Amino acid sequence: MDLDDIDRSLIKLLRSNARLPVATLARRVGLARSTVQERIDRLERIGAIRGYTILLGGGVSAPIQAFLFVQAPQRFPAILEVLEGIPEVVAATNLTGDIDMVIEIAAASTERLTEVRAKIAQVDGVHRLTTALVMGRPVERR
Repeated sequence: MDLDDIDRSLIKLLRSNARLPVATLARRVGLARSTVQERIDRLERIGAIRGYTILLGGGVSAPIQAFLFVQAPQRFPAILEVLEGIPEVVAATNLTGDIDMVIEIAAASTERLTEVRAKIAQVDGVHRLTTALVMGRPVERR
């Protein structure tokens, strides 16, 4: 991707607050509103910006958050098929090294976390499944 300093500034501003109006972004980077809108459209089109999100706070988010570390060489399609049917799955990431995949879970209870964990553990080829509960998020950027 060929990004210039203005593109990087826009991305940084949107990372800190994805709801900033285009007019505000334009003032901060010193360009016309239409030019900034064109740049944002281009950044979306080339995949530099893939989407916008919200971060839940207060009592809105699920009280139990965890990461599941999976060892299951070459079983990604089977695992992903199971994950599609589990609404508590926030994200799944393939890794290199001893851990093949990390799955982020947001569950309403430890009982539901246990159920989710059991579904994933039953996938043929899952060698090891380790769970780590989230104790806090001192830094969160999305």
